[in-house]
Amino acid sequence: MDMNKQFPIHQGNTASFRNKLRELKCPKTVPWHRIAPYEQQARKNHDQTLERLAERGGLDPFEILAVVSGFRWDYYYNKFSLKETVDLLLKWLREEWD
Repeated sequence: MDMNKQFPIHQGNTASFRNKLRELKCPKTVPWHRIAPYEQQARKNHDQTLERLAERGGLDPFEILAVVSGFRWDYYYNKFSLKETVDLLLKWLREEWD
């Protein structure tokens, strides 16, 4: 597996969402090898492969956390603020996931 390959974090459809992600220092990508083990959950949530999702702009932070934690795509939208979600995403990337 190419360890340099990256999966995009969708930056949203509005300027305000993109600005908030920038303020929160949300990365624009995650290492592909970190999300690849969750391909099956990504397919379950979005009915698409990770490759196809990447071609379409990736997943937003809420959706990435849902995929890697085995929840429905909308789980984190209903439970956490954007700030909390980005904080959890950063913990996951640092491998400090509980």
